[in-house]
Amino acid sequence: MAIKHKYMAKNHIESEAFQILRLLIENKKEKYSIRRLSKARKINYKSAYNAIMNLKEEGIVDIEKIGNMSICSFNGNFSPLVFAVEYEIRNEALKKKKILEIYTRLDKLAFSFSAIISEKDKIIIITDREAEVKKVLSNCDFAVLSPDDFSKNKETTVKKAILFGIEEFYRLMKNDR
Repeated sequence: MAIKHKYMAKNHIESEAFQILRLLIENKKEKYSIRRLSKARKINYKSAYNAIMNLKEEGIVDIEKIGNMSICSFNGNFSPLVFAVEYEIRNEALKKKKILEIYTRLDKLAFSFSAIISEKDKIIIITDREAEVKKVLSNCDFAVLSPDDFSKNKETTVKKAILFGIEEFYRLMKNDR
């Protein structure tokens, strides 16, 4: 069943909901009030509030009331808008020559896997087929984790970008939550 999403218009990248979601995804450890989001995006409070309410309605942002403030956070749920944000983050990462070279090599693999760039710029491949990955990525700094190992260590693995398997990565993150 295809999911229709009200932000998937041609200009979704310019939408406030998209940009706020990107900010929340890229800064998961940060706490953002709606006021802080409006200042970070340089928009008025009402626009930030409306965007957050739309994201909450979509089920991808949680809002916690603390006194007078509404603290917003990305809840890790996958949606077409989350895919679009992650896709844009990946495309920006691919502008780096080293990352593009690794991406091109990984693209030759004929099986399903996830590949992320960690906060420390290390490539982490999530697959059970380590030997095949090692053949393709010789002379590169990377780590291979099985899906089980990743599930055990996912809280310590902070990603900057997902190179391959955006939907699979979010499925793995959601398991055992």
